[in-house]
Amino acid sequence: KLYDNSKQTEENFENISINDLRSLVERKNNFALIVYDKTSTCTCWYTFKETIGKYMKATNCLFYGVDSDELSDSGESFGLKTSTGNETIAIFKDGVVKAQKNTSDSNDKFTGDYETFSGWMKTNAHTSDMLYITKTQMEQLFRGNSGFTLGFLRKTCSDCAYLSDHVLKEY
Repeated sequence: KLYDNSKQTEENFENISINDLRSLVERKNNFALIVYDKTSTCTCWYTFKETIGKYMKATNCLFYGVDSDELSDSGESFGLKTSTGNETIAIFKDGVVKAQKNTSDSNDKFTGDYETFSGWMKTNAHTSDMLYITKTQMEQLFRGNSGFTLGFLRKTCSDCAYLSDHVLKEY
């Protein structure tokens, strides 16, 4: 997802519901997920959020975000090992947790050091050259001098979902 500098880090997450998460898992998607308390005032979260934001800005990596309370209330784990009051980052491959870190079992270097976090991401995830963009970002691309390819896909379209799951995912 093209990083939007005018927004806060969490606003650059694709915040999803438990039903959305279930759908991503059932469709065997590859994705990165942040489980966090949307109302947290903990300094650990602010440090980790800055690191994630710097990574998102550098790589345009799309992170899905889900509220930790909603996850615990659902009674579903989706293969995640979470603990109350701690943020979790998980990489899903084919709808299954491939790698995960919790802020409770991570050292400060992982949550607060960009190079350490970036290295962990490079080891566990591949970022795509295909990006989701907003209308404003699309208009900026049209006004610019760079070439690009634009695809229009709808989340609610079965043909678009098929294309995304069977063609673009492999690409």
